[in-house]
Amino acid sequence: MENLYYKISIIGSKYKTAFLTSIPAERAININALVCQEDYPASELNFEQIFSRNIDSKLNFICLYNFEILFRPEYRFDLLSFIKGKSKTKKFAIIWPGEIQNDQLVYSRPGRPDYYTHNIDNYLIYKEEQ
Repeated sequence: MENLYYKISIIGSKYKTAFLTSIPAERAININALVCQEDYPASELNFEQIFSRNIDSKLNFICLYNFEILFRPEYRFDLLSFIKGKSKTKKFAIIWPGEIQNDQLVYSRPGRPDYYTHNIDNYLIYKEEQ
């Protein structure tokens, strides 16, 4: 399945279990668990440092999942923009925790502090059909 990826692949949450069981465990990174292990105060979250220590040296294909913690407003961290830069040297699969609507990835609802949208560009999308 690894050969199917181009840059960043987005996997709909409906396929989370099936996808995670289809890849080796060392390629699947639970971001919420990593951030919680580091125990950073919200004002001091340094995801680049976490990425360098725990992910960057791993294999050339990585699946990131369970990253809802990064949507907390106090962290103000845009994981997808960060991963776009890293995808020049690695292939990523992202299991999206929100909705995939037309040309956007959406997390939460408008008006909520954790609301997030991201345009889909250069992603391979696996989602349930409407």
